[in-house]
Amino acid sequence: MESAGDRERFSRLPRCAVGSGRSPVAFAMESMKSPDDGADRPTVFISSTSADLGSYRNVVRDTLLAMGCFPVLQEYFSADSRSGEAVLAESIKRCDAVVCLVGFLYGSEPSQRSADVRRRSFAHMEYDVARRLKKPVLAFLAEEKCPFDAHVVEEEDKRALQESFRAALLQQHVVAFFSDADGLRTQVIGALTHLAGEKRQERPSHAAVNHATAFISAKSEDYSYAREVYRYLKAHNVGAFLSDESLPELGSSDYRKEIDRALDQAEHMVVVTSSREHVESPWVEAEWGFFINEKRSGRKTGNLITLAIDGLLPKDLPPSLRYYEVLPFHPDSFGKLLRYLGGNP
Repeated sequence: MESAGDRERFSRLPRCAVGSGRSPVAFAMESMKSPDDGADRPTVFISSTSADLGSYRNVVRDTLLAMGCFPVLQEYFSADSRSGEAVLAESIKRCDAVVCLVGFLYGSEPSQRSADVRRRSFAHMEYDVARRLKKPVLAFLAEEKCPFDAHVVEEEDKRALQESFRAALLQQHVVAFFSDADGLRTQVIGALTHLAGEKRQERPSHAAVNHATAFISAKSEDYSYAREVYRYLKAHNVGAFLSDESLPELGSSDYRKEIDRALDQAEHMVVVTSSREHVESPWVEAEWGFFINEKRSGRKTGNLITLAIDGLLPKDLPPSLRYYEVLPFHPDSFGKLLRYLGGNP
């Protein structure tokens, strides 16, 4: 649930956005919906086998809820493949995107199948339906070292079918890999944020945003520290975007789009945090998760630096953040930060 501090941070958003419990990602994802859609929130179908990936599916479900999206899971299936596919189509056609979690387990399949229908698991069927309905598919493949939920080892023919499915996904999609729950959560946030950005139709330019070299991300409780960074960078002629400081300068009432545009165009990211709880808040994690996903895909090549406040240690941060540079929040660190962002102390 969003804190009072988060609501204060975006208090200047249009009235329809305030207090809705949705993140900027959710608002951006609304552009994927047609004007005739009656749903309040973006809806995302989660596809996975349950025996080995049930806990990971729950991670995705909880992440979507935290982002203000509505998760859909198909728990029950018809024994007949034709009627089962019709039920799936009915569920998936109402969704804005489909998240596919794919491990090494084939899972359940229809018990009745005519001779002219190829053999597929229910998870594979969900993927095929999503493709047929032209829904955006976000595929996340588990690595072998991933700690799977306890499950029974399958027969060789099922293992071969699942390997074939994984190979097809690798050929047809840019996939993301995960080896633990934290990594999956970050990947999902980044992928959905990027998808939302791709779906936006309007992209007007504003000089104040276009020249922002660094995007500064912080929870409202850490904003006094973030402002110090922002003012230091500006004083050293490094373009920076901090929503609380930058949005009033833009003269646009659509703050949601300005935040997403700044995030999309920034070369570097600076995360300012005093605790793991703050850096994992939905608003903040959506921002740095998007940036990490862009770096891993090669769309961004800049640096990600975390400034840790009050003795916060790298080991206290999420794994995906401590993989990159972590500096103590101290004036002595600002010169090093400036060099990472291409400036001169």
